[in-house]
Amino acid sequence: MRPGCLLFFQIVFLLSGFRVLAQRNVSANELESAYGIFPVMEIKTIAGDFYRSGTDSKAVEKVTGTGSAAISYNRSVKERFYWGASVFYDKATINYNNVQEARNWYVFGLLLNAKYNYVFDARFHMYSGLSAGYAGSWTRKAGIKDHHDAIAFQARVIGLRFGATVGVFAELGFGYEGILKAGLSVHF
Repeated sequence: MRPGCLLFFQIVFLLSGFRVLAQRNVSANELESAYGIFPVMEIKTIAGDFYRSGTDSKAVEKVTGTGSAAISYNRSVKERFYWGASVFYDKATINYNNVQEARNWYVFGLLLNAKYNYVFDARFHMYSGLSAGYAGSWTRKAGIKDHHDAIAFQARVIGLRFGATVGVFAELGFGYEGILKAGLSVHF
């Protein structure tokens, strides 16, 4: 074999090894556990109160919520694009004017996620995304239970993730997972 051919194959072998090492920095799977404040159920109840007078029995006196707890699994389709699914849970207690008993809302749902990383570094990600899916809510007032189905959504305006394999993240957005959302993320 000629020395030129041998050198060519050595370079190709080394470059292919660098490519494999570079691809190892991109984790294919992501698992998230998060907590969000002011999910859409709480915002919708408070916002609806602006249109009612203080003497209206449907006017909201007080809203107490647990926030939204969510668990997500996302998979990398390309280096910067992830898709996946989330499950979330939220509970809110609403006290109305001129009504003795509070109303409890229990919301459970499933979202399909799409996320794009604008900045994609091994230790820092900046991203945006959209999610859509199903939300089921159960209400209880004066011993009467009621069930409602809805289209659930979450718009992530901006998200920041810090950390390599294990990291923390925070998101600003709007939807069933909350306006502000933060949590722990594991890439594997």
